[in-house]
Amino acid sequence: LPVTVVHGEGDHLVPPSPGAALAEGIPAARLVLLPGAAHVLTTDDEPGLSAAVRKHLERVGHERSAA
Repeated sequence: LPVTVVHGEGDHLVPPSPGAALAEGIPAARLVLLPGAAHVLTTDDEPGLSAAVRKHLERVGHERSAA
């Protein structure tokens, strides 16, 4: 199951390290750190979050068509 963990680099409520640990604990997961974002990704960096979601969906589509 493809997984992408998206986290804001400037998040002081939940620092990026738990997001990195989560991604490391899931086989083939990818971590995307948004440099301009803190805790609320949808308002802190909506374009970056949208790009991460698009790339994830492209990855899922590519993996399904290759199978």
